[in-house]
Amino acid sequence: MGPLKCAEDLYQKYNSGGVIGDLEEAILLNQQVLEICPDGHTNRMSSLNNLAGCMRSWHESQGLSADLEEAISLNQQALELCPVGHSHRSPSLNSVVNCIQSRYESQGVLADLIEAISLNQQALELCPISHPSRVSLLNSLANYKKCRYELQGVLADLEEAISLNQCALKFCPVGHPEGILKDLEDAISLNQHALELSSIGHPDRLRTLKNLADCKKCRHESQGVFPDLEEAISLNLQALELFPVSCPHRSLSLRNLANCMKCRYESQGASRDLDKVISLNHKALDSVMLATQVGCHI
Repeated sequence: MGPLKCAEDLYQKYNSGGVIGDLEEAILLNQQVLEICPDGHTNRMSSLNNLAGCMRSWHESQGLSADLEEAISLNQQALELCPVGHSHRSPSLNSVVNCIQSRYESQGVLADLIEAISLNQQALELCPISHPSRVSLLNSLANYKKCRYELQGVLADLEEAISLNQCALKFCPVGHPEGILKDLEDAISLNQHALELSSIGHPDRLRTLKNLADCKKCRHESQGVFPDLEEAISLNLQALELFPVSCPHRSLSLRNLANCMKCRYESQGASRDLDKVISLNHKALDSVMLATQVGCHI
């Protein structure tokens, strides 16, 4: 077994068991490996990343800023070995982002948050839609945008955080290791805040009502909490009220409300809910017919 593999195994052992002696040994061994991997060596990038990971873990356990600075420097050196088009550029960007974010959390320097956003956006652009890391990148960027909104109050950051979080939810089915429940809680929190900012008459109120209703219904389906379904119904009713009868998209709002009412009927068995579902679906069909007559397409 080569020294690089030994160093990787030691770090993995530390991550599994949390024994600080394993981390110390992993750092020493990774430092030795880096010494025998000069510029141009095929293992230099891996060695830089491995040592950076160890130093970041050491910082987390000991709290010394110098160790985090070394982790950032090592990750940046590894990134320089991954030019645009390199297969490892996206994960290498993400490694730098994680360290920069750690420094922002400990020191609160806005420039670090801005750099984390920029690097995360680059990593996301390079990450294929089907890649398992895409959900994590979407969530991270949403969190960074939310942080900047809380600092500077720029509504565009909040709107983008909501959009990114909604995208993450679409790629995060039940059982996904990223944890759909955490994503839902984040989405609900962001949309509730956006709704507070979107008073009656605000152009974004309709979209926010729909997004929050969808999240509440999704959480009801995953956890079975009945008040979430009641709130989803209430939010969909509010959204429906914002659609004129002649609006071509009114049928979508009617169907959303019908789906929520159907969920309540299935859980409680009240015949009035089933009657309401039938009525709403008829109205949705009528809305489609009206839109067709006036030349609209849904």
